[in-house]
Amino acid sequence: MKLRCDLQLGAAYVTLDEAPVAESEQVRPDMVLDLDGRNRVVGIEIPNVRCTFPQADVKRLELELA
Repeated sequence: MKLRCDLQLGAAYVTLDEAPVAESEQVRPDMVLDLDGRNRVVGIEIPNVRCTFPQADVKRLELELA
């Protein structure tokens, strides 16, 4: 799993799987799911993460394992 933030665009992308993206589905105005050929979610894009989560510090990442 990878998290990538583009600070200039203010976008965040979570890669869940390295499978090729077959299609994308906008599930909300602030969230796009990328699907593989078997209709599994392989990526999540938050195009304007700063507006969606104004309190989030996109320069700092915390990882919590259960």
